[in-house]
Amino acid sequence: MFGVCDTGQEGAYAEKIAVKASIIAIKPDSISHQEAAALGLTGLTALVSIEDTLQLKAGETILIQGGAGGVAGIAIQLAKHIGARVITTASAGNHDYVRGLGAGEVIDYNAVDFAEVASDCDAVFDTVGGDVGLKAFAVLKSGGRAAFIGSGFTAPESPRCPPWKCEARGG
Repeated sequence: MFGVCDTGQEGAYAEKIAVKASIIAIKPDSISHQEAAALGLTGLTALVSIEDTLQLKAGETILIQGGAGGVAGIAIQLAKHIGARVITTASAGNHDYVRGLGAGEVIDYNAVDFAEVASDCDAVFDTVGGDVGLKAFAVLKSGGRAAFIGSGFTAPESPRCPPWKCEARGG
């Protein structure tokens, strides 16, 4: 069995613990206990980002940066399951892999600037950070949403910031 605590505590090293059945899963024999434990962190990060933060809906377009990574790979599958059109970035050697996860369009970040080929995205999920995170705003349609997990403790500031908000932040 594998699950997460919903009691606000970290860890569950105990012989017995009471948790909701809805947050428990049977560990497949094909993966190790270590892999199952890692899946919890990557899976929940993707789930919270796609469903809670971005509130992705069927029919929307999402750009997921760093598609071959652990969190992004799960995010691709989740976004596809929701019914979104999925665009991702990956090196050429990972194109087949991310397509197999459900990406409809793959951009080779070593050959092409994603901001020049992707546009009008309803959402962007950035798992890379740095300049990639800053460029995310360029591909969003007006009113689009972005989630960042590769940018440290604070998300990059949008260059589209309305003047009244930027002035309030000192920008």
